[in-house]
Amino acid sequence: MSNFTVPAHELDENNCFHRSTPEAEGISSNAIQAFLDGVKKEKLELHSLMILRNGKVITEGAWSPYELETKHFMFSLSKSVTSTAVGFAVSEGLLSLDDKVVSFFPEHSDLDMDEKMASMTVRHLLTMTSGYIENISGSLIWSHKKTSWVKEFLQLPLTYAPGTHFVYNSGSSHMLSAIVTKVTGLPISDYLKPRLFDKIKIENYTWDKDPEGNNTGGWGIRFSTEDIAKFGQFYLQKGKWEGEQILPVEWIDQATTYQVSTAHLDKEPRQQGYGFQFWVSHHGVYRANGAFGQTAIMLPHQNTVIAITAGMDQGEDVIGLIWEHLYPAFQSSPLEEDTAAYEQLQENLENLSLFPAVPHSSSVTAEKVSGKKYQMKANGDGIHTIQFDFSNDECLFTMEDDAGAHTIRCGIGEWIQEPTSMPGAIIHHMQQPDDLTATARGVWENEKTFVMTWTYHNMPFSDTVTCHFEGNKLIFRRHSNVKRHLDRPLIIGVQE
Repeated sequence: MSNFTVPAHELDENNCFHRSTPEAEGISSNAIQAFLDGVKKEKLELHSLMILRNGKVITEGAWSPYELETKHFMFSLSKSVTSTAVGFAVSEGLLSLDDKVVSFFPEHSDLDMDEKMASMTVRHLLTMTSGYIENISGSLIWSHKKTSWVKEFLQLPLTYAPGTHFVYNSGSSHMLSAIVTKVTGLPISDYLKPRLFDKIKIENYTWDKDPEGNNTGGWGIRFSTEDIAKFGQFYLQKGKWEGEQILPVEWIDQATTYQVSTAHLDKEPRQQGYGFQFWVSHHGVYRANGAFGQTAIMLPHQNTVIAITAGMDQGEDVIGLIWEHLYPAFQSSPLEEDTAAYEQLQENLENLSLFPAVPHSSSVTAEKVSGKKYQMKANGDGIHTIQFDFSNDECLFTMEDDAGAHTIRCGIGEWIQEPTSMPGAIIHHMQQPDDLTATARGVWENEKTFVMTWTYHNMPFSDTVTCHFEGNKLIFRRHSNVKRHLDRPLIIGVQE
């Protein structure tokens, strides 16, 4: 176990971290720029980035049209927060790692359970060694179930004896949430509020719940980029914040160090092992990871936290760039000021953008199709009609399905942001939040083809929507930046 300790940081009057320069904290602005250049070269879709060193922000930026302050879907980064709730419950004597899972749910004792279920413990849930052969849950499977998710979990057959095989499993994380709620009487979002969130100044967070009121332990929390950084800094400081030991060091050490082998997995960053709902790596580095690149990376020996939101199929792809450009560049002492490099880095951070600027475009087709409604041929997405209403500076796109009319307003060459109910769960990892907001723009690619880009400011997804007009026909296609195998097929419409 490492004896390395990290000095606690302070917060400014706005409850945010102090800001510093990279050089003052021992890394060159050029090294950080090289990392950003690598992100661009590798075409990695980062949405936001914050780097803390010595508890101070040395780099922060968001790729337009995304914003640092947005409460972004965290997906499986939520698992690490759930693990933290378990840590508090253990420290308060409410449960132990060796408690049997079934002991918390006597109301389900009459279920026909696999006989191996009797030996499953809290520790097995934490280390993803519950005994299932595959990921038996997650937002893709359980989100729309109105029955007890706990009951669903307990009734499934086990392939392995608990504790013997690592199989990443969101159901295990959800059971941890349900167990903490059982022993505390509170959803873990409420349980953690006075113990963690209030103390490290994470506010206005939300967390999805199952039909029984348990927070979805494996996914569902929304954090801003700085919230991710605060959570990471809390762990980097081994559970200490502003002089108070909030969570025992012993728990932090167990949660963030090797507990089980993951060498059989297909991606190198995932092959180094797993703790208690944290991925572990070389040099004491550990990560809280969420789908599509939502990440808190803690580098204890470099006294550094890296917080990222993103929209990438392979979120681990950014890890290689950190090892290449950032990790070896950290020094133990401040560097000489490099005003030119620092100012250039700041300018580049202020002008980050996912999409190149496009000029205002027009087409005679806009006037011909504006206000016309297209009756769409039968399709798997249930789209009945599509209508375009063009003005000089924007387009109002309206789609009707069984649920009614859904609109997105996009600027012609400029971004417009407003709430929308536009459905897209099938290409958005089954996510369809009630408070969906789209930031959208459109451009005439040629006289007959109008292409819209729809981004969703609190999710990793962005859609490219291609509308080709041929006579009285519309050829419509929509695809997302991730999960391209789920791209929607062409749909043909005819003017009414």
